[in-house]
Amino acid sequence: DLAKIEKNLQRILVEGMGAIAPIRAILRYFFSLQQERGAMATGMNEQQAIATLLPHIFFKQMDSFRQHLKYWNAGAIDNMIIALNKLEAECKQTGSPAELLLSRFLCVVIARKQV
Repeated sequence: DLAKIEKNLQRILVEGMGAIAPIRAILRYFFSLQQERGAMATGMNEQQAIATLLPHIFFKQMDSFRQHLKYWNAGAIDNMIIALNKLEAECKQTGSPAELLLSRFLCVVIARKQV
């Protein structure tokens, strides 16, 4: 939901958090998806694999986490982690406005996933 993402991003930026913190939060989320996929690849079912995650998924996020797990395959998760790491480096090294880079990145990712 692009509108919801933009609204939350603006709220975060108004609070003075900056762009790096949300990038790292998104990275942690994708690391959790990656860890979950890895646990399931060893033969665990989804519920068993979710129980092994540290930190645990907040109960209010569980439904969306399960949806994302179905939606993002292992290769796409790996690519997203690489892209987020590159984004963080760009924010720190290019001198471009980090908030704008993050906003553009999220719009591009969402547009690609909706096709």
